[in-house]
Formats: sequence, structure tokens, C-alpha cells
Amino acid sequence: MAKDKLTDYDSTASNNLDVGGISVAEGMLPSGVNNAIRELMSHQADAFGAGTPLYVDQTNNRLGVGTAAPSSALNVVGDQAIFSGSAGTANIGLQIKANAILAIPSAQTQGYIASGSSAIGVAGDLLIAPRTSAAANIRFITGTSPEEAARLDASGNLLVAKTASNVANVGFEAKSDGAHFMTRDGGEPLKINRLTNDGYLIAFAKDGTTVGSIGADSGDLTIDGGASHTGLRFVSSYIQPRLNGSVSNGGVDLGTTVARFKDLYLSGGVYLGGTGSANLLDDYEEGTWTPEVRASSGTVLSASTKSGHYTKIGRLVQVNCDVTNIVTSGATSSDPIRIYNIPFTADTDFTFGACISSLVTFQSSRTQLVVRSNTGNFIEFMVIGSGVGLTNVDVQDLVSGSSDFYFSITYYTDQ
Repeated sequence: MAKDKLTDYDSTASNNLDVGGISVAEGMLPSGVNNAIRELMSHQADAFGAGTPLYVDQTNNRLGVGTAAPSSALNVVGDQAIFSGSAGTANIGLQIKANAILAIPSAQTQGYIASGSSAIGVAGDLLIAPRTSAAANIRFITGTSPEEAARLDASGNLLVAKTASNVANVGFEAKSDGAHFMTRDGGEPLKINRLTNDGYLIAFAKDGTTVGSIGADSGDLTIDGGASHTGLRFVSSYIQPRLNGSVSNGGVDLGTTVARFKDLYLSGGVYLGGTGSANLLDDYEEGTWTPEVRASSGTVLSASTKSGHYTKIGRLVQVNCDVTNIVTSGATSSDPIRIYNIPFTADTDFTFGACISSLVTFQSSRTQLVVRSNTGNFIEFMVIGSGVGLTNVDVQDLVSGSSDFYFSITYYTDQ
């Protein structure tokens, strides 16, 4: 058979006896040699031309495999395979087919990278698939070691910096059911940064309706409920109430009649009904105190009962006291009786309170007994009657060991 193209030639030189039917056998005429050389040159020119598996476009410096019109430097038409060993399915290192790049072969179906088609996905999509084994994952490898950086597991969970789904392990998980787990050792697992303007940093929704948000407002953190709901704004040294996404002045309650807070601990005061100094309630206190009975000259008198209670609201002090069976021995008879050790000093003299007594003599037709505050930090007992002035209750007006006093007085203090 005449050898009309390069692929017809034999690798054994002695078997090549003609070139395009022109004999090149031993003893041929010189004219035959010339003609054979010319024929061989034509074969070489057509070796990479149209109609051959390999086409060289010398004008555009392009190589076509399976095409006579290469559109790029290398244009291959049809399936391609690169083998890691001898030719065969088990040794394919990379195979390019009509709709997919197949890789990592085995006796099972190969994993692939493909464009979407009517059979798989949507036309134009990029598809990446592992082998068909139920436990197969898609893994992303980086670094010089190399190491696994992320994986999409067989359950559809995206795992970054971890190889198993577990919130206890450092890394990130975007789970197929919509849950997200972020775990970091020694630092914040989540940092959110909004640029340019104020607004939501995080929005919370239920069934598509926003029910709350965490946001930023002029450098302050805000927490808000949904539309027409309350919230808080955290400013440098105070917290502002918010309503419907804006700061509210007097429009937000703390608790309700059926949902109350328990205790409120304050180091300062409370402004009630206004914001002026007159509206400031800066103290409330309740307690007990131990009265001390003395004569005005300083003699301390004993008593079988000495008890007291007080309530302080702002500057106002309410004092209650019981002293019974007062013993007057050793005291000057003309000395007035006084109660010392009151819990707060009165800031003005002569605030009066109610008092009842037992076995106390009222002097000079006086019929009414009262108590009176004094800036000297004591309470004194006074009697008064119609047409006569106030006078003190003195030691001599008591029955030693039997007289009693029970009184209540309200006064102002500057303490």
C-alpha cells in the first residue's frame, strides 16, 4: 500500500519502500529520488493540516486537536484524559468531558467539576461533586503542608477550621438546617462592623417580621424591640429609654402592675415627678435606735425599757420612742428631762410631736404633754395649758421607777 501520509510510515526504516507510490528501493534512478523527496515534503506540509487529528494554524500560532479552526492557543475538541500510569480508567488523573472535569478516579463513580445542564443543576451553574459514596466530603486544602482548611460534609454542613460538627471545637459551622456555630479560644467568636452610617448591626425576625435589633447610634449601642416597642440606648455614663427606635422622654415604664422588678439598688437618688433639685429623693432609711434618758445637767437616768424606731425619707425623719420605769435617783429635781441619742440631728428647733405618759405630774394647771426637737441633738418634754405657756417636764415631775413616756415626732435634718 502506498504511503501517502506521515502516519503510513513504518518505524522500521527498511520497511519504507515508497513515498506516495514512488519507489525508493535500492538501485532506483536519481530522478526517482528527486520525486520522492518532493512527495515527502508535501506529506510533511499536510501532516498538521485540515483533515488530520492535529492542526497547526501557522498564521495565528494556534494548535487544534480535533478541530481545523482553533480559537485559542490550544483548542481541544472532544473528551481528554491525562493518565497517571498506563492508559486505563483506574489511572486517570484528570479527564475532561463534555460537561465535566472528572478527577480522583477509583472503581466507584468519580468526583467531578462541571457546568450545570438540564440533567444536573441549572445551565451555567458550576457544580462540584465528590464520589457517590454516602460518606464523601468536598474538602478544601491550603498551605505548604498542606492542611485541610474547610469542608462541605456529606450532610450539607460547611465546616471551617474543623473536620467534625461540634460546637465545642474551635471553628465555624454553617449547618444544613440553618444553624450557625462559631467557637473561638480566648477571643470574641463574632465581630460585626457596619460602615458609613448608623443603623442595625443585627436584626432579629420571627416568620419574616422584625421583632428586635441591635444597632449603633452616634457611637452608642442600641437594643430595640420591633415597631412600637421599647428599647435601650447605652450612652457613656447613663442608659436612655427608647420607643419605636428613638429616644423616649417619659414614655416608657419600668415594669407593670402585674410584672414588677424586685429590688432596685441605687447609690444616688431618684427624681420623682420632675428633674429639679426639689424632686430629688436621695435617701430612704429605716432602723432602730436606743434612747438615752438624761437630766439637763447630764445625769444619765436608767429605765427598764428603752426602745426606738425611725424612718428617714430624704430630709424628713420620723422617730418613735418608748421609755418606761425611769429611775430619777441622783438627778437634780429641777432639771428638765431629755431624750438623747436620736438617730439624726434636727436642723431647726421647736418641731413638735405627740406624747403620752404615765405617772407624770403636769405643772401649774397645764393639761397637754408634747415633745419638741432641739438642734442640740435631743428631744425634750413640754407641758402646756389654757392661758399658760410651755414649760419643761422636770425630774421632780416623775415618780422614780414608775413614770413612762411614749412619743412620736417628725422633724427635718440636714444629714
